[in-house]
Amino acid sequence: MTKTLAAPLIRNLTQEEREDAIDSIHSWMEFPDDASLIGSYPQVFQAEGQALSLGAFFAGKLSSHTAYRRVNLRASNGFIKATLVGDVATAPEHRGERLASRILEKLASSEQAAGQDCILLWSDLWEFYARLGYAPAGVQAELKMKINITQDCPGVRPAAIADLSAILELHEQKPWRVKRDLSELSLLMSVQNLDCMVLTEDSRILAYACHGKGLDLQGWWHELGGSDQALQKLIPAAMSQLRQKEAVLILPPYRHALITKLSGLYEELREGIVALCKPLSSRGLCDFFVDGLDSI
Repeated sequence: MTKTLAAPLIRNLTQEEREDAIDSIHSWMEFPDDASLIGSYPQVFQAEGQALSLGAFFAGKLSSHTAYRRVNLRASNGFIKATLVGDVATAPEHRGERLASRILEKLASSEQAAGQDCILLWSDLWEFYARLGYAPAGVQAELKMKINITQDCPGVRPAAIADLSAILELHEQKPWRVKRDLSELSLLMSVQNLDCMVLTEDSRILAYACHGKGLDLQGWWHELGGSDQALQKLIPAAMSQLRQKEAVLILPPYRHALITKLSGLYEELREGIVALCKPLSSRGLCDFFVDGLDSI
């Protein structure tokens, strides 16, 4: 039964309030004690990030929260203005009061007024978000990789700080992507439990691939850059170096040829969704893909 309370004040948090609220949000999201919200989502909770937070307050106390980032997303119809949403959490004593729904309704209204084309979020709670106008959107291939023998390849190694400019250049070559600059990429690459592997030749970075991300996407390769031919070499060798016999590889729609090139290295191919989407304009109705590092 829904509780009846005075309407909460819903507003953006200041940076100081965001920093003070991290421990509360950590507990509301039931993060393990040895995990870190800042480490898992540096683009959201570090001061250098470009994220904002919207909260519901009762008597000046934060009771529910969501974070969001405004990005330029290169999609099938060119660049669109997308708002990425995550870290939706409510204090246990206020659950059942529609606080998260009210925050997300407020966010949709303000983002539409700000000229954003769509809101994207990541959740398994499809029924909850369907009531707020979100629907599964975007298609990705998910390959269940299985490596039975060591796959060696000269030039495959972990990425280094000096590689960031080359990695950004490879990212910018993708037909569908979130636009980044070097400082944003550096922040994204600082996430805990992230493995980024590169393929080099004559001191040049030919390809990169990312595995894991904070508490998310463990056991998943979720971002790739470079040619299909280079990635065909990198992926199995990177799995071998990380001592992985099995993992799931996410491929965007424009990587159909890579599926064929990896034939024999995966035992299952399934179709997944990129995100839940709430269009805010006609331009938000398009085909798109969001790399794993950008999701929040």
